[in-house]
Amino acid sequence: MSAQGSPGHDGANGNNGNPGSDAGQDGVDGSAGSAGKPGGPNPKGFGGGSFANFVQNPVIASLDLTNPTAVTALVNLQQSGVLGGKLVVSKGVVTGGTIIFTTDETFPNVSAENIPKGVTATFQNFTNSDPIIIKLTGTSTTPAVTINGTQQFLLSAGASFSNALINITSTASGTVLTTGSTGKLTSFGTLAINAQGTTSGLSLGLGTSTAPLTTSSHFLFVNTDPSGAGGAFVKSLSSVILGTSQTGGALQLSAAGNLTVFSSTTISAGGSMTLVSSGKSNNALIVGGGSLLQTTDGNITLQNTNAASGQILLGSPSTVHAQTPALNKGSGVPQNGNVVILVGTTLVTTAGHNPGVTETVDSPGTINYGPNPFTLEGTGVKVKALGANVTFDNSSKSAGAIDIGSNATIIADPPLSAVPVQAGTPSVGTATSGATLVPSREVPSVTAVTPAPPAGTVQRAPSVTPATPGNAGHLDSRQSNSGVPGDRIDARATNLIAANLAFAGASFGALAELAPVSAASLGGSASSAGPHVDSEQESLVIDTDIDPSAWDDSD
Repeated sequence: MSAQGSPGHDGANGNNGNPGSDAGQDGVDGSAGSAGKPGGPNPKGFGGGSFANFVQNPVIASLDLTNPTAVTALVNLQQSGVLGGKLVVSKGVVTGGTIIFTTDETFPNVSAENIPKGVTATFQNFTNSDPIIIKLTGTSTTPAVTINGTQQFLLSAGASFSNALINITSTASGTVLTTGSTGKLTSFGTLAINAQGTTSGLSLGLGTSTAPLTTSSHFLFVNTDPSGAGGAFVKSLSSVILGTSQTGGALQLSAAGNLTVFSSTTISAGGSMTLVSSGKSNNALIVGGGSLLQTTDGNITLQNTNAASGQILLGSPSTVHAQTPALNKGSGVPQNGNVVILVGTTLVTTAGHNPGVTETVDSPGTINYGPNPFTLEGTGVKVKALGANVTFDNSSKSAGAIDIGSNATIIADPPLSAVPVQAGTPSVGTATSGATLVPSREVPSVTAVTPAPPAGTVQRAPSVTPATPGNAGHLDSRQSNSGVPGDRIDARATNLIAANLAFAGASFGALAELAPVSAASLGGSASSAGPHVDSEQESLVIDTDIDPSAWDDSD
C-alpha cells in the first residue's frame, strides 16, 4: 500500500484583490494530499467600483474626502501600502490626517475634489507631465474644487524642480476653485491653474474678490476661459513670479513680498487687473522688460502698500495698457481704461509735475503725477491719457519708490468713439458734420494672448529649469554676469532668469528682499553694497532662500 501523499501546496495569491485558489497539488506516489491553504490577497491589489485598476499605475477617480465611496477607496490604497500617509475617518468622512500621492498614480479624469480642514494632501515630485485633471459635471459630488486643508506639491530628496499643473473643466459657470479661510494650495516651484468651460461662453472663476485663493509658489500661471467673464483672485503667502496668464474677467494678485511679472510676458485680463506687493519691508512690484499688461474692459492698478521702503519698477521696454469698450454714460468719463501706479495705501490725485515723460492727453483724460516725484531711468518714456486717466501717487519720501525704465509706455485708453460711427462715414478722428468723434485710439503693438485650447485639452505649464550654476539669477542683456553683485535690480533690464532653483530639502530660491532706493543711488557703481537699482548695469538678481515652514498666512 502506498504511503499517504505529501500535503498539497498552498493556493496562489490573488490578483487585484481577488482571493487565491484553494486546490492543493496532489501528493506524490500516493493518494491525494490535503488541500492547500487559500491564497491571500495580492499585497498590491485593491478593488472597489471605478477605482479597481491595476495598482502599479492606479487611476484616482475622486479626491472628494467628504464622499464615503471615494474615502473608502483611498483608505484601502493606504492600507495596502500603495498610498502614503494616514487619513482619520469618521462616519465615512475624512476629519484629519494626511495622504501622499506620487507620480505612480494618475489623475486623468477626477470627478471631484474636497480637502477638509485639518487634512494635508501631498503630491510628491509632480511635473507638468503629471497633470491633475478635474472634470466637474452635474454628477460630480462637489460643484467646485474646495480646499479647506492643505494641498501641496513637494519634492523628495534629489528632485530638482516641481511644475504643478491643475486643469479644471466645468459644464456650468461659477467659481470652480476655492480655498477657505484655513485652506492653502502650495507648490515647491511652479503652480499653473487653468479653468476651461466645456462650451464657449462659460464664466469659470478661480477664487473670488472677497475670498481669494491662498497660494504659495515660486512661479504662478493662472488662466480662465477667455470666452467668459470668470476672473482669478489670488493671495500669495510669499514672493511670487507671475508668468503668462489670461483671464476672461478680472485678475487680482497680491503677494506678501515681491511680485514680479516675468520678462517678455503678456498678462491679459477681460476685466480690471490689480497687482499688489504687500510685504512688510523692502519689497518690490517688478514688471520685467518686454512685458505687456493689458485689459480689454477694465482698469490696471499697480500698488506697493509699503510706503516706507517699497518700490514699483517698470522694466524697459514694458507696456501697461488699460482699455474699455464703453463710456460711462452718466459722466462721459470711462469707468474703465484707467491706470493707477501707487506706492502707499491711499490714492491721492494731484496734478504734480511731469518728471520728463512724453505725454499725450485727449480730453477728458488727465495725467496726475502725484504729490511727490518719481524716477525715470532713461529716455523715451511715454504716458498717454487717451480719454481716460493715468494717475501716479508716490507716498514714499524716496523718488526711487516708483522707477520707470526707458521706452516704457503707459496707456489709459477708452473706446474708439464717443458715439457710434455710421456706415460710410470717415474713420474715427476725422471731423464730420453733425457728429462728435474723439481722436483715434492707441492700437496695441503686441499680439494678444492666444485663445485657450478646446475643452478637454490638457494644458501644460511652461517648464522652468534651474539657472546655470555660477550664473544663477543674473539678468544682464549686455554683458556677462561675472562680478555682478547678487542684489542689483535695474528697471531697464529686458530678461529675467530665476535663480537658485536647485529645489531640494526645505528651502528654495526666491526673490531677494530689496532695500529702499534713493534718487541719488540710481547711478550706483558695481561695488556699492546692498540691494538697489543700478542705472548702469542691466541685471536683475534673485538669490535668497525661503523656508516653506515660515510661510506667513496672516494678512
